[in-house]
Amino acid sequence: HTAAPNALAAALPYVVAVTPAGVEVRSLTRNTLVQAVGVAGLKMLSRGAGGAAAVFAAGDQTVWRLSARPLLEQARALLTAGETEEALAVCAQVSSSAQQAERAALEREASCAHARGLFAQAQYEEALSFFSHAKADPVEVLELYPTLGVKAAEQQHTHSTHAHAQGPQSMALAALLPFLMEARERMGMLEELRTDADGSNPFLDVAPTIAEAEEEVFDPEAVEVDTAIVQALVGTGLPDEGVAGFLRERNAADARAIELCLQSAGRHAVLLELYRVRGMDRQALEHLQVRHGVKLQSGPI
Repeated sequence: HTAAPNALAAALPYVVAVTPAGVEVRSLTRNTLVQAVGVAGLKMLSRGAGGAAAVFAAGDQTVWRLSARPLLEQARALLTAGETEEALAVCAQVSSSAQQAERAALEREASCAHARGLFAQAQYEEALSFFSHAKADPVEVLELYPTLGVKAAEQQHTHSTHAHAQGPQSMALAALLPFLMEARERMGMLEELRTDADGSNPFLDVAPTIAEAEEEVFDPEAVEVDTAIVQALVGTGLPDEGVAGFLRERNAADARAIELCLQSAGRHAVLLELYRVRGMDRQALEHLQVRHGVKLQSGPI
C-alpha cells in the first residue's frame, strides 16, 4: 500500500496522485496502479489549461510536466494487452472530430473483444449487448455457437450415430435471439438482400408463390441468420406456434437445416408447417407415412 496522496488530479480514465514517494497513475476502471514515477518532494498537481492532457507536478524548486500518450495510441496498446474495458474507457474520451472514424473502428474492435471475454465467462446477456452496440457481424458472433447454422446442422446429421456434444445453454440462446433479430432489421428485413437468378432485386408487397419462392436466392449471411434464429427458437423451447409463426413470414432460413433441427427436436407439428409453407409436399407425405402409417400413392400429387 502506498501513502496517502498529497494531491490528486483527474485525467480520465485515470487519476494522478502526488505521494511522498513521487507520482502515481491509477486506473479508475480497474482501480489499479498503472504507472509510478519516483520523484520525491512533490506537493502540488495541476491540469493543463482547458483540461489539456498534460498534468503539472510541483515541488519546492521543481515543476514536472507529465504528458499522456495520445488517447487512441493508449487505447490500441490497452486492447493489445487484453485490457478491453479500459480501452473502451479511453476511446470514450476521444473528442476530436478528425479522429472519430478511427475511434469508432477501434471502439468496435474493443467492444467485440470485450464481448467475447464476457461470453467465455458465461455472461451471455451482457456479452450480446456489447456485440449489439458494436453492430458486430452476426456470422462472426455465430462462431460462438457451434451447433447453430447451416453447416452445423449437416454435421450433426452426418454424425448422428455418435454422442451429441452439449449444445449452447438455453440462457446463451435466449441472449442471442434479440441480437439476431436486430441484425435482421439492419439487413432490411431481407428484401434488400433478396435477388433473383438474373441478379435483379425486386421489392414485393405480397408473399411469393411456391414457384417464386423456389427461385429466390438469398444472401448467405441472411440464410445463416434466419437459420440460426429458428434453431435458437427451438432450442429455447418456444411453443410450436411461435416457431411456426416465424416460418410463415418471409425468411431466408435453410429448409434442409431447419428440417433436421425440427426432426431432432421432435417438433412434428412445426415440421409439417415448414413443409406446407415451402411447398415440400412429398416430404410432408413421407413424414406422415413414417409417423402415422399413411401410404404414399403413386403418380402425381
